[in-house]
Amino acid sequence: MPFQACRVHFDRRLDSDIPKKSWTGRAPLYAELKNRIRAVLYPDSFDEAHALLRDLAAERSRFKNTGRVDTLRGLERNIDLYSAHHLVPGLPADNNVTENVIKQLGKKLRLMEGFESLESAERYVRLLVGSYRFKRFTDSCPGNRKSPLEIAGIDLQGRDWLTFLLQR
Repeated sequence: MPFQACRVHFDRRLDSDIPKKSWTGRAPLYAELKNRIRAVLYPDSFDEAHALLRDLAAERSRFKNTGRVDTLRGLERNIDLYSAHHLVPGLPADNNVTENVIKQLGKKLRLMEGFESLESAERYVRLLVGSYRFKRFTDSCPGNRKSPLEIAGIDLQGRDWLTFLLQR
């Protein structure tokens, strides 16, 4: 599995790294830079991302001293990581689901004092993951009232998550 940087997090940082500054004459330049960076982050193909980035980098002098950090340089350095999903079939474009699962597991594990053995820790994590796979979403419009397994096309009619895990 290749490493993929999260383009959503990069996008969210744009507004703090390159503020609006609507009271200055450079506001349209700031907005243009953010729009062009977002176009590089969300293209239809790997080649399109590189072409858009090349065009943007060619105009680097226009955007000098725009924002608090050199956002363009960071994007150039990591473009392959933000575009990995174009090169690997089946790789989702964003890491949000994976990051959320890790966050949820982290919360649960922090609450615990410890485990008697590595085996009991592994069993507990398997239970958490199994529970998550069967738990129905309530905050995802297209996935509401469906579990991750149902979204993946698995029929769960009449199946209980604990019984399912014990059979494996």
